[in-house]
Amino acid sequence: MLKTASVEELLRTHPFLAGFADAHVQKLTGIASIVHFEAEKLIFREGDASDNFYLIVEGIIVLEIHAPGRTYRIATLKDGEEIGWSAALPKARKYFQARALRPVTAVALPGPALRALWEEDCKLGYLFTKRLMGVVAERLRDTQIQLIDVFGQSQPPEE
Repeated sequence: MLKTASVEELLRTHPFLAGFADAHVQKLTGIASIVHFEAEKLIFREGDASDNFYLIVEGIIVLEIHAPGRTYRIATLKDGEEIGWSAALPKARKYFQARALRPVTAVALPGPALRALWEEDCKLGYLFTKRLMGVVAERLRDTQIQLIDVFGQSQPPEE
């Protein structure tokens, strides 16, 4: 299906947009494009300008953060998930690094165009932002789990 699927078809079938009105999907189709990333391709670095929000159609992407001398994997994302929530914020920077672990096909929604649509259609903006908050909450949870993993108790507590 991916070889011949249109942007609109990919948007209509992506779980992030489940239940969105046809008119809203049409508006998003007008700003969206299909992008591909090869395995091991760096999609964006932590601190990069936050240009696009991506809906993953096929493939695997890892989100990572850097600490002195080490890179920590925060989350592994696959078909039906999304990355780049910071594109919703004007003048924002990426909070994670994203790298394709396997070849990826995604739908890119440019942040400035997305925010302009929200200004034009407040209901679309509200629905999209509501879903986006779920993504932000997931990333926060993933980061907390990784921190517990890395900095959890190295010795049993004293009794």
